[in-house]
Amino acid sequence: MHEKIDQILETLEVLMDKETLKRLKKGEEELKTGDYIDATPEEIAELLR
Repeated sequence: MHEKIDQILETLEVLMDKETLKRLKKGEEELKTGDYIDATPEEIAELLR
């Protein structure tokens, strides 16, 4: 039961954060238009070094 409450609270926190909502919307738009790059976790780690 506590897990469900924690999940609901986390969802509410996200919904209250305008910057997070903007990033989520932008990400959804990028997925729809194909404006993204597929990468393995190893490739991402290499890029972040």
